[in-house]
Amino acid sequence: MHAAMMALFLMAQAQVHVFEFKQVSSDKNLFEITTAIRSVTDISTLMADAGKRSLTIKSGDPAQMALAEWLVKTLDVAAPGVGSAEYKYSGGGDESVVRVYFLGASGDVKSLHALATKVRTVSGVRRLFAVGEQQALVVRGTAEQVAQAGEVVEGK
Repeated sequence: MHAAMMALFLMAQAQVHVFEFKQVSSDKNLFEITTAIRSVTDISTLMADAGKRSLTIKSGDPAQMALAEWLVKTLDVAAPGVGSAEYKYSGGGDESVVRVYFLGASGDVKSLHALATKVRTVSGVRRLFAVGEQQALVVRGTAEQVAQAGEVVEGK
C-alpha cells in the first residue's frame, strides 16, 4: 500500500510545471495572462505568483501543458507589434485552433474589450480573452470561428 501511495505522489509531482515570465511588468498583467491561459486551456489548477512573476500549473494533460507553454511564450512580450500567432491544439476537439492577435500599442483597454465583444458576437467563439498590456486577444475555436475572428480584428 505504501508503494502505491508513493507512486501516486511521484506522478502528481511530475505534473507540476512552473513558468517564469521575463517581460511581464505588473501584477495586473500577470493575472490577465493567467486568466487567459486558464480560459483557453481549461486548466483549473494554476496559480500566479506576483512576487516571483511565475505561473504554477499543478495538473493538466500533455496537450494542455503544451498549449499553456506556448501561450506563456507568446504573451510574455514587452512591446508586441501588430500581428498574430497561431497554434493547433491537439486536445481541443472541434475547437482546435488558438490564435493570439496583437493589435499594437496604440489602443486602450476599453477599445480592446469592445473589440473582444464584437469578435465573440460575430464569430461565436466561447473562449476569448483580452490581455490589456499586450493589446492582445487570445481566441480558441473552430477553424471557421477563428477565421471569422481574424476578419473582425482586421476590419476593426
